[in-house]
Amino acid sequence: MHEKYASRLTPIFWAAVIAISIWGSSALSEHVKSGLTLCINTVIPAVFPFMIISSLITVSGAAEDIGRLFKKPLKLIFGADTHEACAISLGLLCGYPVGALSAAEMFDKGEISKDEFEHLLTFINLPSAPFVINGVGMSMLSSRKTGIAIYASILLSATIVGFVLRPWHRKKNKIYKAPSPKIHLPFSQIITESISKAAKNMLSVCACVISFSALSGALCSVLPLPDIAKAILGGFFEVSSGARNASALSNAAYAPLLCAAICAWSGLSVHFQIISVCRGRGISFLPFFISKAVQAILAPLVLFIYMSFCM
Repeated sequence: MHEKYASRLTPIFWAAVIAISIWGSSALSEHVKSGLTLCINTVIPAVFPFMIISSLITVSGAAEDIGRLFKKPLKLIFGADTHEACAISLGLLCGYPVGALSAAEMFDKGEISKDEFEHLLTFINLPSAPFVINGVGMSMLSSRKTGIAIYASILLSATIVGFVLRPWHRKKNKIYKAPSPKIHLPFSQIITESISKAAKNMLSVCACVISFSALSGALCSVLPLPDIAKAILGGFFEVSSGARNASALSNAAYAPLLCAAICAWSGLSVHFQIISVCRGRGISFLPFFISKAVQAILAPLVLFIYMSFCM
């Protein structure tokens, strides 16, 4: 039955995409340029260095040492072992898709199980602190304090999701892949391999950003929607443009809450980036999508409570 409906809806969907592309071709071109500018000015400078660093850590075998530093508090909260602690630390500190990329490389090396991999994806893919605090808070909302509050609400919502899912994670059978033999590579090879991996993943990330930025921009240009609906639609597809539209709303009280929801959801652009770096490993992405939807509800709720008492 599902396949029957899918076979009918697929051509309708693509016909609608083609129609929107033709109708809003001029807007589409402009938003492609906007996506390219966003990648050059924001995404690549913010993400690429951390991609190289995370790849260096995993390729060189330093992940275990970093995991030991944060193992105790992260085990208490998430039930994480040493290798998971490293992926969590990189994901929470460096922003997406670094956490997912680190977890995928650890899974490939047999250091975490499939179930642990799926559990990690539910809470380690967050926007980086500089993006939320400086980009959203200072640049878009003209308030560093608000940016810090938004980031704290996103971090807390992800922590709640990871903590709540901890019993499910621990009860499942953990079947590990056979660990890859540890090979001590020369430093020059570690550097070149890490840069090559980071460049490949960065290309995939930029392609997603440009595509979804163009799609959301074309839809907003074609559809007669109010400003708040355009912000929600833009944020559903791409986090940066969605946050920018949300920050420009005339009702300043709603703007931070909507920015928190959009940043916690992170947009289909980021979701497809995560899928891109994790695909081909036989894992389910359903828990990831559900957890991001839950975080998109929790983050503005936490921020609303904070703003009610402290701002």
